[in-house]
Amino acid sequence: MKASTTLRIRITGPLRDFVARNVGKDGLFENASEYTRHLIRRDKEQVERRMFNTLKAEVQRAFATPDEEYVLVTREGLLERIHQRRAALARAASTSSIVEYRKSYSGELSLRLISRRGQHVGEQSEIALARGRLAPDQRDVA
Repeated sequence: MKASTTLRIRITGPLRDFVARNVGKDGLFENASEYTRHLIRRDKEQVERRMFNTLKAEVQRAFATPDEEYVLVTREGLLERIHQRRAALARAASTSSIVEYRKSYSGELSLRLISRRGQHVGEQSEIALARGRLAPDQRDVA
């Protein structure tokens, strides 16, 4: 049996009026809770659909890649790439303060970097950092 969660939401003005038009005998929903559950389910489905479409596009791109472009990956090579990625992230963190990070729907981590002097360095994806693709002025920020 699933535990339920109670949410208390305060809405005023135009949002309250909009909900009122969609709830009750003239609306599509019996009550505000039913309407809220519907909106959450719809949002969840949209997020899942975006994630699925992203995955589907990646798989299609992988299958469309010619066999000659595939690279043999060994355990040792993979461990080395992981080590290089961690080292690149450590270098970026030592020259910049990572102020915020967020994960996209595709799972890629974006980092917002600020230099030690408080200047905005830029935003980099984890992949760009791992591959050492920082812009020249972002590599040597002190």
